[in-house]
Amino acid sequence: MVYEVELKKVPAVKVLSLRGIIPKYNQEGILWERLGKYIGEKGIQCDNGGYSTYFDEEYKETDPDVEIAIPVDTLGESEGEFIFKEYEEIPLAATVRFTGPFDGGYDIASEKLASWMEANGYTFAGHLRGHVLVEPDTEPNPEKWETELQVPVVKR
Repeated sequence: MVYEVELKKVPAVKVLSLRGIIPKYNQEGILWERLGKYIGEKGIQCDNGGYSTYFDEEYKETDPDVEIAIPVDTLGESEGEFIFKEYEEIPLAATVRFTGPFDGGYDIASEKLASWMEANGYTFAGHLRGHVLVEPDTEPNPEKWETELQVPVVKR
């Protein structure tokens, strides 16, 4: 299920992130496994609700540049590819939520978001990111997962 597009301010959030090139978009798990292992080894306290930011200017069949991140209460010391940072507030974001598995859901929600932006005179002012609101760690049923796509926008 895909919800209606909403314009809103997205608050700043402190995160621990890992960025990399993955074979395909649906293989983000490669990065999540590495980040999860690092979090476990270091005993880092994290909050629920991960983020995925997509840095390529357009959709790519292979080798997308993706950053994943998990919210943290305090910024620690970055180490190698594991970076603590703050995602800045987005003063104006076009957002759309969808429920269900990530595969397929992202595509439908992204298309709805792009169509809405075109029809309403908005353009991208930053990178698209997904924010998982109900996640596999807390809800085993993929049909109940909830994700919000967020993109900074400006009026044309």
